[in-house]
Amino acid sequence: MRGLFHSDAAVAAIHTICVEQVEERADVVWSVLQRVMTTVETAYSDTLAQDLKSFMEHYVPGSLWELPGFYAQMGGQALFDHQFRAALLVARAQALQKAHAEINLYVEGLRQRAQKAPGAVANERDQQFGILFSPKQAELDFDEWKSRLNSGEASIAILYLDIDDFKDLNTRYTETVVDKTILPDVLHLLTGLVDQRGKGYQQGRDEFVLILPNHDEAEAVAFAEKVRLRIASRQFQVGDKTETLTISGGVALWPKHGATYDAVLLKASQAKQIATQSRNGIVLAE
Repeated sequence: MRGLFHSDAAVAAIHTICVEQVEERADVVWSVLQRVMTTVETAYSDTLAQDLKSFMEHYVPGSLWELPGFYAQMGGQALFDHQFRAALLVARAQALQKAHAEINLYVEGLRQRAQKAPGAVANERDQQFGILFSPKQAELDFDEWKSRLNSGEASIAILYLDIDDFKDLNTRYTETVVDKTILPDVLHLLTGLVDQRGKGYQQGRDEFVLILPNHDEAEAVAFAEKVRLRIASRQFQVGDKTETLTISGGVALWPKHGATYDAVLLKASQAKQIATQSRNGIVLAE
């Protein structure tokens, strides 16, 4: 007010700070976007770059938020309107241009990684019910898990399960009715139990395979017993009637019982055959 510091000089000082705020805002928005994409594992798409640039435009707006008020407080509203508004928009454009260049590089990196990544095999479900996965998928998944694990430090368990007295159910209700009532309930139950542990596969109408990576003998047998008890305690609705089921199962492990999926599956199947002789039991392969 005494004239020791001219308002034009104050406005110029404020302008320097505001330019820095625009640049910082752009940097922070781009940093947050990268963190979000990393967290949700954003995949490459043809529209990704444009989508990210649109986000930047939205969160670094041309209205420049509260910044014009700083100029007015210094008595420089007229200077802002005639000079510094345009300068701020230029700073914004330059900050966005820099961010857009980084977006292009980021998205190009995603595109190249997507091209170099081995083609992912779609998880193939059983064609009849579409609930568990197919036998072909079981071998693919087993080989993938095996490639990740060290046989000296880890193991993969295969559980081969069979519904006891399944032919009697077909005789009493017909295959069509059983396929629409009892079997879908069994499959959904198995899916829920094996979730977060491994995967379940349809081996036949009444036979199922569960693959459990990183499970030793004790863990695999304990889980098989859990499945057996859960099914035995469940009532399955068939029209106005209810049915109870039991299962028998065999357990075998890689690499102890075989080096390949087929070899371990055979051992699990042989153990299952022993279990079915007494019904409602779990047998560990020799």
